[in-house]
Amino acid sequence: MTTRSNKYNDIDRLLDRVLSKHMDLRELFNARLESEDLSFSAALASIKVEHRALNGVLDATQKRHDLLMLSRLAEFLRIPLSELVTTLVENLEVSFNTEVEATKKEEFIRRHFNLPYLKQIGLIDDPKNLEHVEQQLLEHFGYNSIFEYEKESIGVAFSSGKPKAKTTFEKQFWAARSAKVLSAVNNFFPYDRQKLKEYIPQIRWYSTNVRKGLFQVIRDLFKLGITVILRPYDPRLYARGATFDINGKPGIVLTDYSRYYPTLWFALLHELHHVLFDWPEIQDRSYHITGELDLFSMEEAQADDFAANMLLQEAKFQQVIPHIDNRVFVDEFARVNQIHPSIIYIRYCWEQQDLDKDVWSKYQHFIPGLQETMPALPGNPWQKRAPLKQIAQQTEETYFKGI
Repeated sequence: MTTRSNKYNDIDRLLDRVLSKHMDLRELFNARLESEDLSFSAALASIKVEHRALNGVLDATQKRHDLLMLSRLAEFLRIPLSELVTTLVENLEVSFNTEVEATKKEEFIRRHFNLPYLKQIGLIDDPKNLEHVEQQLLEHFGYNSIFEYEKESIGVAFSSGKPKAKTTFEKQFWAARSAKVLSAVNNFFPYDRQKLKEYIPQIRWYSTNVRKGLFQVIRDLFKLGITVILRPYDPRLYARGATFDINGKPGIVLTDYSRYYPTLWFALLHELHHVLFDWPEIQDRSYHITGELDLFSMEEAQADDFAANMLLQEAKFQQVIPHIDNRVFVDEFARVNQIHPSIIYIRYCWEQQDLDKDVWSKYQHFIPGLQETMPALPGNPWQKRAPLKQIAQQTEETYFKGI
């Protein structure tokens, strides 16, 4: 038969064991009942608590609690109230882990994503259904967890305070999607700046081949360690193009911001200027978007001048201007200078549009539309909800197969 002394020794050992690890309130409560030789109903009366409320604390099945009751329970258990509250919170987090995790995800999504914008671009259906939003984003980016977006966000990091301005989110989301595709394309060639300098003067010649010239240049640049992809223009962002640091090598995104063929060549050379002369700054910031919403200051005018002169030097452009209405002369001048005639016409329209409101209507029929060159380029893989990994695979297969 167990003596009273041995009984208390057993209870003391039990209490020591309970308190030496994560506190089990139910086990501790039962130990106190045994030590005080109390029934459960007697303990309820002593603590002045209902059966359901007490079980809600001991088993962490109830979220709301009476602080006075907790104080009386702590006194009964002979532990500080702070320890009881801390343990209760920890137990609640375990019991309601799924709900707590869901709350954290919802807060993260609201802070990091402009939901009306995601609906506007067709990536989600219902901004109010955050479970649906999370699933669409996970599938689109290929994440295992929505929290990966914060780790992969490039450029200026999000703060933990107020949500970012709309334009900032749009820009970073556009950049995050572009970078995800660029990084998923396996370009195993090293970036060679010297070879790029040697290759750039050859680029204008490829413009004479409307259907396949740009496609070939993109493949040539790939061999120099530069990955170029095309994606649809987003008028809400005004991103004409962008240059990225992808694992230490340049990645370029071109958009069809203009319906005219020669603008693709101008945009490509503009971005190559950034690769050649602004690469350290781009590496510091991870990317540069060309457009009115530039993330950081760069000499865009220099990049524009570079692109224009690589296609046709200013002095030669001035030579052809007096003959702009002589199509035979313009075509021959373009042939001699190894460029497509539309490069001359569109440059003239750009420079004269403020002086002559009819200039575009006069010469635009000499400028091919993108529909004439795009058939030779990959079809648009940027379907609204296509996974970015799938877009990268389709891009790699169509652009760079066999290289």
